Amino acid sequence: MTRLLSLLLLTYLLTSCETVSQIDSALYEQVDKISKEDTVTGVRTLNLKGDEGAYASGLATFNKIVAEVQKQGGLILTEDDPVYIRVKEIYDRVIAASHFRDAKDLRFAVIDDPMWQALAFGGGHVVVIKGLADDTNDDELAYVLGHELAHNAAAHVSESDSFMKMRSLLGKENREGYETVHNNVSEQEADRIGIIYSTLAGFDPKGSVSVWQKKSTNDPNRFSYFRTHPENGERAYLNNQTAATAAKYYMPDQLNPEYEALLVCNDVFCKRSGIEAEAGKGGGILRTLEVIADTVKKNTETKQELRRQQTQMDMNPPNIQWPAGYAVYRGQVVRHGNPTGMTFGLSNNGGVFYYNFKGQTFEGQLRFTGKNQHGNWYRWADQYGHGNLVVQQYTDGSVRGQLYMDDGKTQSGKLLGDWYGIR
Repeated sequence: MTRLLSLLLLTYLLTSCETVSQIDSALYEQVDKISKEDTVTGVRTLNLKGDEGAYASGLATFNKIVAEVQKQGGLILTEDDPVYIRVKEIYDRVIAASHFRDAKDLRFAVIDDPMWQALAFGGGHVVVIKGLADDTNDDELAYVLGHELAHNAAAHVSESDSFMKMRSLLGKENREGYETVHNNVSEQEADRIGIIYSTLAGFDPKGSVSVWQKKSTNDPNRFSYFRTHPENGERAYLNNQTAATAAKYYMPDQLNPEYEALLVCNDVFCKRSGIEAEAGKGGGILRTLEVIADTVKKNTETKQELRRQQTQMDMNPPNIQWPAGYAVYRGQVVRHGNPTGMTFGLSNNGGVFYYNFKGQTFEGQLRFTGKNQHGNWYRWADQYGHGNLVVQQYTDGSVRGQLYMDDGKTQSGKLLGDWYGIR
């Protein structure tokens, strides 16, 4: 990207004014074909489909799903069904407070199925699965609908497709987790925008928090893979921050009278303003630079999220298939200066332990050396060092202790960190 920017500027400097104008006009026309102004932010983004294409493809997908449900004997709720009426009323209120408030011919359906899901396909067309409606109150459902509409308003699907195609053309390798995590970044943006939609429509923004608190879990495997969406507990935490900011716009059960201005700029997002330069008068180069800058920004955000998720994955204890005869414990310990997931199995006078570090699982050995008031002591060793591990078992089933590395100065060694785990 930096080299492309340098070449563009050098070309401008070395050509005549007339030629510069021609180049700028050509750039303006070509960039217009591969980008569009983001509805929410106003920034010109890489987008090969455009609004009309998104509406058409979204409608085609909507029709395909409805037809497939009917073909398989599924039920599409009729407009006089009480569940349909409730969901449609909420949808209409959220639509009226969104960037789709003036959109025409939007399609909407509720499918009779216990699945917990809602889908938006582009252009504002939405399908809600009855299981979601049954499991949420009005505030929670309004947030989910706002979230789905936000994906459409921000053109996440078409932008992501264009972004990945561009990376492929530039020979950029989408390493493990990159595309998955890129989607996660879009999900977080859709949450922020969706909370504003539902809040302006008169629904309590706290619904965006409670809906995920219902589904939060302490499952230790929740960070064991790259995620397309934030983990439920994490999502509740992030949404709580946005909801606290959006609360000032909340007017219970009524449309905020300032909604049109607030859709342009609020404390969560603000659309870029300014007069765009014309073609042949700098508009081409400015559009090009804006698309490049937005692409670099998205790449940076994706890499940051990738690193963050990798750190979380390291904190998850490795999933090991242990043979019979081991007492197995799983938890976290500080290793290499960072908290990391660790699991160890004890058998007779020794054992084995495994921990994560920079996306890899490492193995070490344990040898029982004695017992005192602090617990059972073991000597440990792996490819990075050796030291002592003390483990104390508690009546609640947990184990706690400390991990030390030999330093030649003290008997126990240098404290690496506290250990906590559960059998």
